[in-house]
Amino acid sequence: MADRLLLAATLLLAFANGANDNPKGVATLWGTQAMSYRGALTLATASTACGSLCSLLTAGALIQVFTGKGLLPAAALDAGFGVAVVSGAAAAVLLATRLGAPVSTTHALVGGLLGAGLVAAGGELRLGTLARSFALPLALGPLLGTGAALALSRSGAGAISSPRLRDRIHLASAALVGFARGMNDTPKIAGLAAGLSGASASLAVVGVTAAMAAGGLFAARRVAMTLSHRLTRMTHAEGLAANLATSLLVIAASPLGLPVSTTHVAAGGIAGLGLVRGGVARRAVVEVGLAWLVTLPLAALASALALGWMRR
Repeated sequence: MADRLLLAATLLLAFANGANDNPKGVATLWGTQAMSYRGALTLATASTACGSLCSLLTAGALIQVFTGKGLLPAAALDAGFGVAVVSGAAAAVLLATRLGAPVSTTHALVGGLLGAGLVAAGGELRLGTLARSFALPLALGPLLGTGAALALSRSGAGAISSPRLRDRIHLASAALVGFARGMNDTPKIAGLAAGLSGASASLAVVGVTAAMAAGGLFAARRVAMTLSHRLTRMTHAEGLAANLATSLLVIAASPLGLPVSTTHVAAGGIAGLGLVRGGVARRAVVEVGLAWLVTLPLAALASALALGWMRR
């Protein structure tokens, strides 16, 4: 029974992830009016699905990280623990999606691991592993995204004379972000299901891929509006620079097992370009920042309550 609940919770989190994350690669396309909303989301969903399936070849390290092994004693890791972690993370991401806030599923999963881990293992939770394997890559993501986007923008990336060629390269860069996100996010979501239930890693990845696609197609508009129109106005050159920075950083992190957040990298790059140009919507940036701060403790609380309820 617990195994089935874990698989169901994993699919719910994948749906929430698709709704919140699929727009992040194509926000620059809709924001610069290079594509319609529906066309951009179709591209995002297709490219993310390709990256998700490709993660079958590269997912080993990230799946291992997100099983909880090394963070908690083996005795604390069971399907009930996985249900608590995943359902807590799903609750946080679904709430943020409803509010139109682009948050990090990685961040939510770390919160879930922390909250359920404290209930399951108490003082045996290995905080050093948490800081090294999770907190550090997450903290560096926005800084690296901003720095890389600025560097690419100033180097002239995206400043292409032919509008038709520019639009095609911009479109390709957005698809590359979706592909990178699929490679990095799918193993994280599938990790607990693959590690703590009887499901194979391949089956978990395929199920997560389908649920992410559904979330992206049917529930992504509010987050897409925030990223595409509320943070800052973008030129094509800036959109291309932000996409290239995001995709390169996330693709590089995936085989290394580094759980960087596509959200933090992408939003950091978009907002950073707006800040330098002086055209960022500060209220929207503050709202997104607050959502980031709340995600981890909210997921931790929800996961701790869920595990406590299941084990009472």
